[in-house]
Amino acid sequence: MFSDNPIFTIILLTNPILILVGLVQLKYPPKEINSIYGYRTARAKRSQEAWDYAQPAGAKALIKTTLIFTPMMFLGQLIKIPFVLAVFVGLTFVLLEAFIPMILMERDLKEKFG
Repeated sequence: MFSDNPIFTIILLTNPILILVGLVQLKYPPKEINSIYGYRTARAKRSQEAWDYAQPAGAKALIKTTLIFTPMMFLGQLIKIPFVLAVFVGLTFVLLEAFIPMILMERDLKEKFG
């Protein structure tokens, strides 16, 4: 079922992992501020209240963003571009899936907790 287009393959292989990470964090959020597990930015670590808010909200944002980007893997089936460019596009989608939730969470934490 793998495609010869890296956009499809990269997203197909990475998105289930990102969704799994989000689901695990949603089901088992870290209770106390730590530097090992959870949504661990400086803004999230400023207070226990911010930490408690950021854990489920960050997990939901990761899952939602990943699900929104998942149909992009079919872009690899629809367009024909050079292999190297397709690798770049696929990796860019994955990076966006990781960083967009962070940007949204940081903005949200700033609004709610200063």
